[in-house]
Amino acid sequence: MSDKIVSEQRLVNRMIADWERMRGDNPIPDAEKYKNSAVPDLRDSYFIVSITSMDKRNIYKYEYVGSEIKKAYGRELKGEVASSAVRNVPGSQILQKIDKCIETLMPLTEEGQFVNNNNKIVRYRSCVLPLGRSDSVVTHAVVGLSWKAF
Repeated sequence: MSDKIVSEQRLVNRMIADWERMRGDNPIPDAEKYKNSAVPDLRDSYFIVSITSMDKRNIYKYEYVGSEIKKAYGRELKGEVASSAVRNVPGSQILQKIDKCIETLMPLTEEGQFVNNNNKIVRYRSCVLPLGRSDSVVTHAVVGLSWKAF
């Protein structure tokens, strides 16, 4: 893990504070505005997925993947498509948290572990933030991750 990574508590607090600031009086922040002005020094520590629904399940496409996320997963995720219905992919628990975040319209935190593509056990803490439109439709999620590989 890089020395640049902020502690998990600081990551979570900063991401949630930024999310609160960006949403203002709306239920969730506007996805495009958030993506263009999120805290720049945290960019390496999060990924952004777009969300579409198909057959009553959410499909996630990785639009942006920070350099520390690539290291944690052991590969480049940008452009990949995933669903929380597939349980045997690294980080599937995180995708399940995105599902829950879509329902609640609120930030969620979680901790867990997965085996990455380099066969390392990655222990992590995550912060999931819903983004979308002013009508409370979630179109994107930002997931911040602090992690350590073993």
